[in-house]
Amino acid sequence: MNVDRMMLIIFASALILSVGCRSSDNPEESYRISMPKQEAGQVFEFSSGNAFHVEGFGAWQIELNAAGAVTITHDVRGVVRAYDPFLLTEQENAELWVQVRALNIGKTKSTTRKGIPEEVQYTFILRTDTQTHTLSVWSEDARKIQAILTLIDHLASLIHRSTGEQPVLR
Repeated sequence: MNVDRMMLIIFASALILSVGCRSSDNPEESYRISMPKQEAGQVFEFSSGNAFHVEGFGAWQIELNAAGAVTITHDVRGVVRAYDPFLLTEQENAELWVQVRALNIGKTKSTTRKGIPEEVQYTFILRTDTQTHTLSVWSEDARKIQAILTLIDHLASLIHRSTGEQPVLR
């Protein structure tokens, strides 16, 4: 193969890749092809609270990044079990992020009252490259917010499917 033909192939490949990877004319968005703009760089975290609950349910922690990578840990009275991380399908990831966004974590107010004995406090955290938003809600208050109940049920199903454990989240 001669040098001119090789250079033409390299140039054409580079051109195809650069055009094919662009999601818009904005250079900052050029390589965000797999995630919608609002999700790129975000990480969602959930904690079911109270690792030392009297009934021994423990605290489940879930972390989900924008690409759909999930890590799950379970803390029962200080004994922490970390499960193998896994990757959601694109559809599962998109569905879960719709539910996370429905909470409007950056604008919804956290519970301000004192908890009652044995009540757990759910913590929802949304981190971006520049900000962290936290929403803390007592479980009794969470029962009045459909978006929280929907997300918690989805997370419980995800935990059960990926760990084989049946979590008690509500």
